[in-house]
Amino acid sequence: MMRIGALELRSNLFLSPLAGYTNLPFRLTLREVGGLDLATTDLVNARSLLERNAKAFKLIETRSADRPLAVQLFGSVPEEMRDAAAYLETAGYSAVDINMGCPVRKVCRVGGGSAMMTELAATAALVKGMVNAVKIPITAKMRLGWDDENLTAPDLARALEDVGVAAIFVHGRTREQGFGGTVNLPGIRAVVAAVRSIPVIGNGDVISPEAAKLMLEQTGCAGVSIGRGAFYNPWIFRHTRQYLETGELPPEPAFEERVRVMRPRAGFRGASARDVPPSGVNGGSVRRGARLPAVSQSGAVVCEAIRPGQRIQPARGAGFEPGGVPRNSGRLSPLAAAIS
Repeated sequence: MMRIGALELRSNLFLSPLAGYTNLPFRLTLREVGGLDLATTDLVNARSLLERNAKAFKLIETRSADRPLAVQLFGSVPEEMRDAAAYLETAGYSAVDINMGCPVRKVCRVGGGSAMMTELAATAALVKGMVNAVKIPITAKMRLGWDDENLTAPDLARALEDVGVAAIFVHGRTREQGFGGTVNLPGIRAVVAAVRSIPVIGNGDVISPEAAKLMLEQTGCAGVSIGRGAFYNPWIFRHTRQYLETGELPPEPAFEERVRVMRPRAGFRGASARDVPPSGVNGGSVRRGARLPAVSQSGAVVCEAIRPGQRIQPARGAGFEPGGVPRNSGRLSPLAAAIS
């Protein structure tokens, strides 16, 4: 359906990297549900990867069912970024994405993340070294700029295309905005207009199939990358593909489907066999008052008791706002995402 460098993809819908969320169990959950092709890991420090840091290797953990997969690197030292990309190629990953959008201060302070958008020549030189070192696609994930007075994304995208980047992912907010406000679709459209031939993939506020379609139509982007919308609703990729192909919105997943997706993950930390007893689910029925746990990364159960036909409601203090919408600060596991 679309191509990024030499990588042929069946879908123009992508999983955005989200620190603390897009780990292996979450990616496998989304792939099982369907509709997702290329996914990207959490951001990984290039230096930590080269130093064989255990936490870095945990972030790039994968398996055969988790393909195609890109690893997102962050860093500002050209040699480290180049060598980390070369290592990932030999390890069999499908692509390498460069984080140029992270607004977190500790990442920007060392010249990574959004800070790369303020030094276009240096950033282009760093990327050129990576492109020349590997045969797999090198992509870049950026924001519109540092702030509203410095919307450098179009110029940076053009410079990166000149040095061989295979695709641009652009979040329609500035670094100053963080995740506040609303996504700037005209800003994404300006990036699309700035490049000659490489695909530009839009990102930001895509929490429904309708939002994905709107972004495609109003920006002209080649695809849509979904982050927070995927743990609001893990079925979003499958539903969006169907909506784009047929114009029809599929029904929400049935209670039985939610339970089916959740049950294999009940062994995550914080859950126990008694939480979801085999007798609790039988032919799609749930024992009245049965407790189906969603587990946060801290191990806290985040889901109240549920009954057939009852909307799953998160427990208090579980990283959710009223109505079941995760707070930005909440750290949800795939289990929490699968039933929220």
